[in-house]
Amino acid sequence: MGCATKCVAFSFFFFNLIYAILGVAIIILGVLLHLEVINYLKPANIAHEPSGFLPIVIIVLGGTIIIVSLFGCFGVGKGGVKLLTTYIIILVILFALKLCLGFYIMFTTNCEVGLQNNIESEFKLMINEYSNNTAIQHKVDEIQQKLHCCGVTNSLDWTSIPASCCEDNKQCHAGSQELFARGCSRLILDNFLNVTQIIYILCFAFSVFNILGVIFAGLLITSIKNDHRRSNDY
Repeated sequence: MGCATKCVAFSFFFFNLIYAILGVAIIILGVLLHLEVINYLKPANIAHEPSGFLPIVIIVLGGTIIIVSLFGCFGVGKGGVKLLTTYIIILVILFALKLCLGFYIMFTTNCEVGLQNNIESEFKLMINEYSNNTAIQHKVDEIQQKLHCCGVTNSLDWTSIPASCCEDNKQCHAGSQELFARGCSRLILDNFLNVTQIIYILCFAFSVFNILGVIFAGLLITSIKNDHRRSNDY
């Protein structure tokens, strides 16, 4: 392996190492979102939107990045043109998939009015069933305490204001200073849009990384072939 090839190989290995570290960071982000450690509420819990899959998408994306980057490092170690060519093919496929996912999220979240209406109508139903269903009661209380909100648009949506509409679950009434002023529907939607925005940015950012990976792999393949050609000439 010539000096130029070694330099390209080292750069390619370092690139894949950084790529793998970013993949681990993305998996951690996905796990935190899935466990709702970050202030994130899945609208799928209260509306019929395909949003519960978003943390799983982030975790799968991070895992895929780690696998591909390790495959790239293995390709550098073996110095095989076939391995590196396979690496390029995988990156091209992932590039196309990430772009598709990014555009899908962009188009599906553009209809904020539809999402808002679904969330509002479902939350109204939950308020109506609040006294009759323990599971719904627990979920509504969780939402209102987590997001510091009350009702769909405000506390007037309640005929009898629950304790979860106030700070620290204090007993609530219409004139209470501890009463949360904001409604929940908009805050739920904003949380959902924030997460989809993260995925949208990740998809296009890592599409750029894919392009860089293809360029590095292509340079390494060319350098290896040149080394073989020079060795055959002697």
